[in-house]
Amino acid sequence: MAQDSTGPLAIRSLSEMGIDKLHNPSKTLLVIDHTFPAADEKVANLHAMIRDFVSNLNCLLVEGSISHQYILEYLADCGISIQEVPETIMYLGLSIKVYLHGT
Repeated sequence: MAQDSTGPLAIRSLSEMGIDKLHNPSKTLLVIDHTFPAADEKVANLHAMIRDFVSNLNCLLVEGSISHQYILEYLADCGISIQEVPETIMYLGLSIKVYLHGT
């Protein structure tokens, strides 16, 4: 998962490495949420980069949602229940839960 702040950095890095396909696109999620709708032309160009990447590599895109809330909803659909907590603590908890349960 990457959001609109980190996604363009990852996309550029993948491009520089010559990576033009993903191992499992259905498990690759990009979220446009921090500046939605785009506040200016620079941000609009970053959103276009993300949309092009998603279109070319057939991965998942969510626009206008909050990335850390979306991932909780996605996990809930998979049967994992997590209470709403601050973002940093939530990600630490998810990492521990995934590690302990091997999922």
